[in-house]
Amino acid sequence: MKMTGKRKPASLALTLIMVMAISATAADKMAYEAQIKKWRAEREAELKADDGWLTLTGRVDHQYQSDLAFDHVASLYGVLGVTNDLKVVEML
Repeated sequence: MKMTGKRKPASLALTLIMVMAISATAADKMAYEAQIKKWRAEREAELKADDGWLTLTGRVDHQYQSDLAFDHVASLYGVLGVTNDLKVVEML
């Protein structure tokens, strides 16, 4: 089949769908990044420090996540102690 300089309606429709999908992906990424920033700000507000003592609050899915958070925060410069009030809510 010989191709001419004219686009067929099917290829134009496919191109339009691809452009729409890329635009949707970019919008989804922006919304996701905004959601992450909001989540982070909320978590940082829950992190309390009095004279170098930190209290971790919130929920995690597994005990190892609580342990990792505790270990990481406890190793930070200036942290004198950590109270781990993270609640483990394991999915069954």
